[in-house]
Amino acid sequence: MSKISMFFVLFLTLLKLEASELPKLPDLKLSGQGITTSGLSSGAFMAIQLQVIHSDIFAGTASFAGGIFGCADGDVNKARTLCMQKPHEIDSEKYIEVAKKLEKTNKISALSNLVQKPIYIFAGTKDSVVRLEGAYRIKEFMDHFSANTVIKTDLASEHGFPTINQGQKCDKRGEPWIQNCHFDGAGELLKVLYGNLKAPTKEASELNILSFSQKEFSSLTNFLYDEGYLYVPSNCRQTDNSHCRLHIAFHGCVQGPEYSQDIFPKTAGYNRWAEENDIVILYPSAKTGGMNLKGCWDWFGYSGKSYLTNEGAQVKAIMKMVDRLVK
Repeated sequence: MSKISMFFVLFLTLLKLEASELPKLPDLKLSGQGITTSGLSSGAFMAIQLQVIHSDIFAGTASFAGGIFGCADGDVNKARTLCMQKPHEIDSEKYIEVAKKLEKTNKISALSNLVQKPIYIFAGTKDSVVRLEGAYRIKEFMDHFSANTVIKTDLASEHGFPTINQGQKCDKRGEPWIQNCHFDGAGELLKVLYGNLKAPTKEASELNILSFSQKEFSSLTNFLYDEGYLYVPSNCRQTDNSHCRLHIAFHGCVQGPEYSQDIFPKTAGYNRWAEENDIVILYPSAKTGGMNLKGCWDWFGYSGKSYLTNEGAQVKAIMKMVDRLVK
């Protein structure tokens, strides 16, 4: 093969590689008001952490099968036992004091920002992974700081995200952790966080689910997956998107794209509400690595000792994504 031919083969290969690269997270210039979070399991712990750490930025959060802020104390074994299986033994006052100490050292925002912030808390009565009592510990924590909590603990569901008609049987445990419970978990949480919303009139188009590269936000310590997802409603693809709000939805362990591709973004039920109400949904993704064997979000310290503060590796990465999307 001549040198010229070899050059063109190399050139075409590079073009192909470049074309296959995922696009960057777009700068949509969304409203900086009404930024909220939610999550399932490890994602729920992460959503609660973000709300407490950056309570000046986040306007509300929702927890599905999660637990109280700081529960694991940076110990994976404590996370598995006390936080997940024995939350009835948790002393909520201890973690209220943990938050107050972090506030005094400016490692989290002022806890007074939590006053009247909407907090939606869900736990299934048959959850065998994160026991139901964890929901009450979250409520005790948030009530102490005068947040506006709404709690639902009367659905006979196993560990997973409840939907109207997607996933496996409501009382069945296992991947992809999406459950057909005849209950619109995403709709209920969004109504609590945003107040009056327009009811969906149709299913959201899968064409509005965009994949983007998380590489620019990743580091050796934050364990982000290469790919994340974004749902952008039709009315939020304009020059002026200041009327559109941002919600961040965190998947659970063994539920990110490393395991289930885009099942969580497509079937959890957020998008149909987002389309009708001009809410952009960010679906960031974590991956396995180090002490994180199941692609969980970091609520037990695998990314470093500062995981529970504004210097946490994953916290900083998510906030960079927020900065990209809003004004």
